[in-house]
Amino acid sequence: MPRNPTRAQSEAARRNGRRSRGAVTPEGRARLAEAATKHNLTGTFRLLPGEDRLAFERLRRAWHARLRPADRAEQEAADALVAQIWRRQRLDWLEVQLLEAILHDRPRDGLPSLDTLLRYRARLDRERARIETELWALQASRTRAAAADSRRPIRLDPSPLPPAGEPSRAADEPSAEDEERGVVVPLRPRLH
Repeated sequence: MPRNPTRAQSEAARRNGRRSRGAVTPEGRARLAEAATKHNLTGTFRLLPGEDRLAFERLRRAWHARLRPADRAEQEAADALVAQIWRRQRLDWLEVQLLEAILHDRPRDGLPSLDTLLRYRARLDRERARIETELWALQASRTRAAAADSRRPIRLDPSPLPPAGEPSRAADEPSAEDEERGVVVPLRPRLH
């Protein structure tokens, strides 16, 4: 579609758009998604054809070993960080390709402009900072919870009332079961 379409071109585009139903089968949708992907610097992350899956997995394992995610939220944040690092490597590669094309006066078919690359770089940097902040917050809350658990005194477990007809024991004396479970019965001052 031209930048400034005529009225007839706009109307024809609308008519064609109303007739279109898009891809129907999952295979057709997958083909369209791949065809629309040029560099995958945005959107849902996936490896592109020709990228080294083993290198990606090595990067992922290295970051997981370094970050040691403890739960699903931390694992997802670590995976998002790895995806951002991979995307940044793609961006660096695209930048090298573009600069070489400019320096050697080669065609720039399929390469984004330098302005576009700079916009993507800023976006990827902001996204990585957001992901790192989220990951560090998750890990800090886990560390705080572990520290609080180690300092937390043994929970006080109020003794239930004995059933009617049974003799009640003194409130200050822990039973053998309480001692076995590590329950501390609060000391109550004795009034003389």
